[in-house]
Amino acid sequence: MIKFISQLRPKSTSEQKEEIREVKFNSFLGLTSGLALVLWLFWPTLTLGALPNDNVFTISPARQEIALSAGQSKIVSLKIINQSTQTQSFNLTIKDLEATQEGRGFTFSDSNDSNLPYRFSQLDVSLPRTIKILPGETKFVPIEISVPANWPPASLHGLVNVALDQNVEDQSNAKINTSVGVIILIRLSGQVEETGQLLRFNALSFWLGVNDPLRLQIAYQNDGNVYLNPYGLITIKNWRGQEIKTVFLDPWFILPQAIRNREVSIAGPRGRWWPGWYRAELKLNLGFNNQISSSQSYFIVSPRLIWNLTALAIILGGLYLGFKARKHD
Repeated sequence: MIKFISQLRPKSTSEQKEEIREVKFNSFLGLTSGLALVLWLFWPTLTLGALPNDNVFTISPARQEIALSAGQSKIVSLKIINQSTQTQSFNLTIKDLEATQEGRGFTFSDSNDSNLPYRFSQLDVSLPRTIKILPGETKFVPIEISVPANWPPASLHGLVNVALDQNVEDQSNAKINTSVGVIILIRLSGQVEETGQLLRFNALSFWLGVNDPLRLQIAYQNDGNVYLNPYGLITIKNWRGQEIKTVFLDPWFILPQAIRNREVSIAGPRGRWWPGWYRAELKLNLGFNNQISSSQSYFIVSPRLIWNLTALAIILGGLYLGFKARKHD
């Protein structure tokens, strides 16, 4: 009762000021905490939204395939979209694609550095060397390609490189050197040599965890004189032989006399593998005469705990054998 009466006692001026200060401090603390929470939640969005959208452009298609005869010409077009807020200048140049044997499949070279007897840069290619595109504008750039009349049947491979003018500077006065290439593949009609082979199909890792993706590698060798577009189907089967997943392989080009690797990543059904033994089967259309090549690879899925226990058992077994051998000595 005494305590209740004391609470009803009028507060002094100093006590009232102290309560006001406490309320103001708590309000400031709550406002600061709320503002910090909002910034923490939305800061990435606010920051990214404030970034300038300059020097961004897109080009399509990424690849053009053309069938021509010697002495013929054809016009193809490239679609360039300037998605920036500034007028951009672009320089267009031509490069050759040359075959490589190390797995990448091709490399780029300037016309003066190529040793090919017949190459893309030797064609009569008519295109604008410099173009300007307004902000948000879409422009179709025509490219006329003419083949000399005395060229033999084969395939030609080149790149039209579209690059921002190196004199362009961003808001920080930094030089910008951005380029995108469009691959052009030309097949000259006539009697050509189409031949190729599947060199390798294997899993890059024999042991997988239940959440790990399966990574497969396909190596293809083109032994002919024209580029090929192999494609195929990968089927994953469990130890019972039941199909649990299929993946279609879109066509990818292989230059003549080149070896090109392709990696495929496959997640388990519903993102997870069941522990067990699996087989990956490949049926590959070699890209000519409807020839099919088949191969298979095996892999095992086990939980990480089993891996760790197996590794621990191997280590302990090695220590035990070493201790036993030392004891006999």
